[in-house]
Amino acid sequence: MDTYDLKKSIKTVSISIILCWICGLCTTLIIITAPLLFIDWVFNTQLTNSFENLILSGSEIYRHFKITLTGIPLFYIYASDKGWQI
Repeated sequence: MDTYDLKKSIKTVSISIILCWICGLCTTLIIITAPLLFIDWVFNTQLTNSFENLILSGSEIYRHFKITLTGIPLFYIYASDKGWQI
């Protein structure tokens, strides 16, 4: 039977959550907002404002939670590229 190191698992989960939030911030600000800004400029729509209202509405903890949720796909790609076991 293998031993289970609780300190190492807590450290790994906390690092994963922080990296997931950073990936979510990159996803929200660069990957999604940049094309929406271009579409707003070309077609004169309000997609960027709608997206910002969707992500940035609610209390501060919900904003961070939504940003973390948007970072899950990019974090999964990053982690599988690095060979991490998820």
